[in-house]
Amino acid sequence: MPPLRILHLKDHRPGHYHLAEGVIAAIARRRTVAVNALQISRARWFPNRLMASAIAAGLPGRALLRTGFGVAAADLVESDLVIAAGGDTMGALVGSARHLRARAIYCGTWKHFATSDVDLVVTSYDSHAERPRHLVALKPSGIDPDAIGPPIAPAAFNVERPPAAIGLLIGGDSGLFTYAREDWDALFALIEDLHAGYACRFVVSTSRRTPAPVGDRLQALANRAGETTSITTLIDYRTAGPGTLPQVFRASDAILCTADSSSMISEAISARRPVLGLVPQDNAFKPEEAAYRAMMETRHWCRFVPLRAVTPDALLQALETLSPMQEHHLDALAQRLAERLPTLFEN
Repeated sequence: MPPLRILHLKDHRPGHYHLAEGVIAAIARRRTVAVNALQISRARWFPNRLMASAIAAGLPGRALLRTGFGVAAADLVESDLVIAAGGDTMGALVGSARHLRARAIYCGTWKHFATSDVDLVVTSYDSHAERPRHLVALKPSGIDPDAIGPPIAPAAFNVERPPAAIGLLIGGDSGLFTYAREDWDALFALIEDLHAGYACRFVVSTSRRTPAPVGDRLQALANRAGETTSITTLIDYRTAGPGTLPQVFRASDAILCTADSSSMISEAISARRPVLGLVPQDNAFKPEEAAYRAMMETRHWCRFVPLRAVTPDALLQALETLSPMQEHHLDALAQRLAERLPTLFEN
């Protein structure tokens, strides 16, 4: 079977383009793929609603690409499938797929454009399940869990059996989440108390949203010598950039994640580790996002605990209630993609 030629349209947000990478990785479990990535930026003056109206009125895909994204359609590589994620990529996805006469898959919430403008929408919201051409799944991740290690067994850790190595994924203010100084102080106290009371060591990764003072405090903690060092590895986004989570997962028995990012939480679940989300005092969820996180809790993949109130004992007790994912999430997604778009997996 010849490689499936995929054009991946990327905005500048890792939380978005990692979703598309997850779909590509799932397809690659069943057939060879040849991927070309194209970084794009939408013209601020040309919103999606106007783009959708222009497409509906008959604007050619090549014109939309040139006007809205500064992309010359003639420069696009011939492709069988176009994949994108994030609102700023929708118009480019439609324009590219039309010009190339290719299939189109979008990850996220499909708005403004017609459903017929895309072949499949991969969404994480159950409330979208009945929408045409929609597939509901855990937020896709391109991380191969077999490369991380075997899945952690249910209820593997508790107060008597604390995890030796804890991965800590740190985000920052986002949407309806705001971290006050008291929240960050509570996080650092939790790190120190788990290390002092249970000999837990931490592998820490920050993100583009992590405040610089928090990154500096983590660096100071990681630089402490000998047995007083609670942080064995610090991956600072400011110098390391994106794409470092597999390193954290491979070195960790359990994962703590600030609760502002459902993408980070989903990736940790896909790595088949028990996951706890640390929730700041100032937080709120949009209804669809609240339902998504409730689903993850119902399946016992993760739990969410209040950052300022949780104690080491309570945190370890919460870990005992978890049953990490055991299946290979990429194989599961590939199966569902094959059911919905069987021609992608045929000659």
